Formats: sequence, C-alpha cells, structure tokens
Amino acid sequence: MIGKVEEIVELKDIQFETTICNNCGSAANQLLVTGQDRLHQIPGQFTNVRCSNCSLVYMNPRPVEEKNHLFYPMVYGPHRPQATKKPSRKFWSWLNDRLWRHTINRLYAAPAPEAELLEIGCGAGDFLLEAKRLGWQVTGTEVSKTAVHHARKLGLSIHEGTLDTFPRDKKYDAIRLHFVLEHVHDPTKMLQEIRNLLKPGGFAHVAVPNENSTAFRWWRSYWYDLDMPRHLYLFSPQTFEALCVKSGLRLEKTVGEVKLDVFWNSFLFWLQGVGLSAPIAAFLRKLLFGITLPVAIPCGWALGKKNKTSRLHFVVSKD
Repeated sequence: MIGKVEEIVELKDIQFETTICNNCGSAANQLLVTGQDRLHQIPGQFTNVRCSNCSLVYMNPRPVEEKNHLFYPMVYGPHRPQATKKPSRKFWSWLNDRLWRHTINRLYAAPAPEAELLEIGCGAGDFLLEAKRLGWQVTGTEVSKTAVHHARKLGLSIHEGTLDTFPRDKKYDAIRLHFVLEHVHDPTKMLQEIRNLLKPGGFAHVAVPNENSTAFRWWRSYWYDLDMPRHLYLFSPQTFEALCVKSGLRLEKTVGEVKLDVFWNSFLFWLQGVGLSAPIAAFLRKLLFGITLPVAIPCGWALGKKNKTSRLHFVVSKD
C-alpha cells in the first residue's frame, strides 16, 4: 500500500545510533544514498552507507531497536491478512510461476511426512496456511500483535515476539524468511540462529532486496525496495554469501524475483517527487506499465537470470 500513514510519528521520540558493519566489523564507510519514507511518509531524512571494506550496505545512523516498531504503521502491508489486500490476478500468478516462482515452489511442494517448517516474520500467516495445506507441520514467529491475532484466527501456531524469545525445543526441516532479514539489527545473529534451528539436511529460504539491481542503480532514492527507514540493510549476492559463510551456512541457489511492480512503483515515487499530483502520477504509471509490458516481461526474465532484479531469493543449508 502506498499512502500517507494516519498515525503520527515524531522523530524526537526516536533515538538513533551509529553502528559498524555487521559483516566485517569495520567502522569505515562511504555515503551511498540519502532518502525519505516514500511509502508511508513518516517525516525525516535517512542515510544508507556502504562498508569500505566488504561493501555491505546498511542504514547509519539507524533507530535503536527498542523504537524501531514506530516505523511500522497499522496499514503496513505484510502485517495485514491476504483478504484485506488487492487480490492478484490469475494472469500475473501464471506469469510469475513461469518466470521465476516455479523454482521456489518446488522447495515446498512435496514435504516428507511430519516435516516441520518454521517461518520467521510470518505476518498474518498466509504462507503458513498454504504450507499447512501442502502437508507441512507449520510454526511461525511474528512481532506484530495485529498480524499474530489474524494468524491465530486461522488456527496457526504463532509465537509472538522476536527470535530471541522463541523456544529452542525442536529443529526444523525448512525455515523461511520472506523479506525479513533486511529489517533486523543483527542479520549475522539471525543467520546463525537459523543454522542452529535447522535439522541436518534441512534448508532455509531467505528473500531480500537486491542493492545490486538495475532498478536501484536507475532510481536511487526513489527505488521502491529502498523502503527507508524500515530496511536497515540491503544485500547483494556477494554480501549475502559473505554473511552466510560467517554464519556457518552454505549458499545453494540464487533466484531473481521478476517483480515489474517494483520498477513502476519506483517510477511513481519519482513522479511524485518531481511534483506531480498523486492521481496524475498514478495514471501515468498505469498507462506506461501497460504500454511497455511486451518489452518489460522478457527484460525482467533476463535480469532475473543475471541476479539483477530488485529482489533475490536464496536457498541455504548448513555448512
């Protein structure tokens, strides 16, 4: 959802901290991009830097962990149940399956009897519900009280809180982090926890924004997946693999997600940034999206093959 948030967030109520690189520990960095919250229009300017040593991109300074929740309004999309979102059209579902999603779907299609799946940051439980129908024994974690409430209404087992407070009484055949890692203050610790929770022979599926994408290089501070100030880290295939190595995980597969909306939502942000009204900007976005579709689909497919799409999916296992 793109639009102004109704809740009022004052930056004076939020403490910020400077930090060092989560991968190599270096304090040396270079300014990469300065931007604002274009999705929910929370006031303020935020800065992403690139580590001068290992190239990991992170927000610096960043909100302290105890106050980070203030940047997630009630209308934040991943915390809402699927029924309240705009339904995806059959054509796009069919197209996505053929462009990239079939590779990911195969991971979950045929679970072994009693196979256990954990989703960290499960939102309102839409994926877990589908996985349960496929035969998985499912468990989720989620920090949003609203999302937990919706997920539990579906009959799902959900732990409310962070992974730090999650029980360690079992291990899992599969663990899913769907655009979660970029939100946490310590992604290395998160990946290490995943390794500890995986059964031998298990896998984790981690999806993240790709700062090495063509869309980011094109749109910069207007890039939809920059999502300041909620995205504390941005990854590339190289920096994500470096974190995996540090965490005792082995990268098995990389899949580029072909998501045309990311490019055109970035275009919408740019139009609004240069002063066009929201209705005119939305009209131009819709018009050009349709006109360019025959070219955009094969371009997206080609970028996916080169891991240059805005979003990447990684499959990892214990080292």
